[in-house]
Amino acid sequence: MPKGYRVITKSDSQDKIDARFISYEATQQLQNGNLLMTFQFQRPTGRYNANDYPTYQELMEQVQSSMDHEIDLQTN
Repeated sequence: MPKGYRVITKSDSQDKIDARFISYEATQQLQNGNLLMTFQFQRPTGRYNANDYPTYQELMEQVQSSMDHEIDLQTN
């Protein structure tokens, strides 16, 4: 956190996806004036049908969206 600022809004404290193609979890927490963001992502190995690709692509877009968000700061 920049000195003299505080968080006034942030995304949900946790995002989670547990699907066939992807396991993903993102957490945010304020700790001692710092905003800690943790991302865990796993893609299991395997062979999948071509018609499964749209579902996989949609899940990947959800993961990317979860990592791309705004945090609003305000001076103390």
